[in-house]
Amino acid sequence: MAFDLGRVVRRTFTPIAHNPATFLGLSFVLVGLPGLVSLVLQRSLAQGGGFLAPALGTLVVSLISVATYGILQGGLVHAAIKDYRGGRASFGESLGTGLQHLWPVIAISILYGLAVSVGMLLLIVPGVFLAIIYMVAVPAEVTESTGISGAFRRSRALTKGSRWWLLLTILLYAVVSWGISLVVYLPIGFGEDMMAQITTAVLIGQLVVSTLQGAIAASGSAAVYTELREQREGVMADELASVFA
Repeated sequence: MAFDLGRVVRRTFTPIAHNPATFLGLSFVLVGLPGLVSLVLQRSLAQGGGFLAPALGTLVVSLISVATYGILQGGLVHAAIKDYRGGRASFGESLGTGLQHLWPVIAISILYGLAVSVGMLLLIVPGVFLAIIYMVAVPAEVTESTGISGAFRRSRALTKGSRWWLLLTILLYAVVSWGISLVVYLPIGFGEDMMAQITTAVLIGQLVVSTLQGAIAASGSAAVYTELREQREGVMADELASVFA
């Protein structure tokens, strides 16, 4: 079975449309609000002067954001795969799944983020490569309970042979993410000074953008994982959903 990008896109957005309360609600709590706090905190630290405090503050906020997104990803993998079978996962049920895999998901998310960030510093290409080969590590852990190192090995195995398609998928979602930012921030006004002052419009824009981007990214990871399992192993979405029955 060949990698079907169109099916991945449909499986990304259909669960969100079917169950916006869970997908957007969880993303609001785990990505939108932390993103808002991050924006305000970083701005406050920057105004305080110096270098050490802003740098440490940015590092702490970044690690917290990576961790909360990992929990979101774990919860929405559950919700998305259940939707493929015609079910509907509640907010609490999905959050519970994310928390059930709390420590491995956080560890995987932080290690993934650090690896990709370091790779990006090395002329970008290594970072993109690592982002591709380990992009389904969290879904693998949530659905297969692989453990931390096992999740990375599983992702590397599943993505093998489809990495050009996965690069195209990442680029497509990057365009979607940019489009969301454009639509939301355009009325506010793009420019170097847009974030200079924390206005109500900027805060609302940040909240909307991060919530939508978080839901789409997490649902997209579930869609890619499901597609790779079907393509490489013939495991259909219904069979994956039975894990959460």
